[in-house]
Amino acid sequence: IVVRFNQPVDAATARGAFRLASGGAVIDGQSAVAGDTLTFTPTQRLPFDTPFTARVDAGVTSASGGVPGDDPYEWSFTTVPLPAIVEVLPRDGEPAADPYTAVTIRFNTDIDPATVMSHLSMTPAFSPALVYTYFNTYDHTFVLNFDAKPGANYDVRIDAGIADPYGNVIDESRQTSFRTRDADPTGSLALPYGSATLNAYTPARVVAQTMNVARLDFELYRLND
Repeated sequence: IVVRFNQPVDAATARGAFRLASGGAVIDGQSAVAGDTLTFTPTQRLPFDTPFTARVDAGVTSASGGVPGDDPYEWSFTTVPLPAIVEVLPRDGEPAADPYTAVTIRFNTDIDPATVMSHLSMTPAFSPALVYTYFNTYDHTFVLNFDAKPGANYDVRIDAGIADPYGNVIDESRQTSFRTRDADPTGSLALPYGSATLNAYTPARVVAQTMNVARLDFELYRLND
């Protein structure tokens, strides 16, 4: 726990004024003061997912003496929870996921991203050369881009063993199955910059690019001078 004052403080009064408690029990630890900063280190690691209240009582004096502060300062915080999987997207049984979807695993807290891939498998198996992953600390999501294909079935298995930064591991496994929907039908003319000039003295041929389209209907118009 780090407390920063607005000026260098007297070490003895600062150490005596600080207190950390949870559920009415005071937490043992050591306080060190350097200039305007007090650092409190608990004797034992704080328990996970537990609320705490920290307080600096009135009476702290500056390093040069003078009038002690007459306002106490108090704040509360909660330690991080033990890691767990909150949800996996696409959800289990999803019949029409985005054709090029990624797999997103949302956790309840930060995890060690390096421990995820060794506990994750997929059927059909993905190619490591086509995998791109990242972890978002703001919402605790691990995202796996694996070159998904349209109209395909996927089974994802997440084994127990994914760890948080403190070495705690998730002891549950998770399995999800989903299908991607077919790619959206598209059709376009393969023309440079959307237009082209053709030779009027040779047969005109235009190439069309399509996906999931059985037929294209064209209409030809004469341009007025």
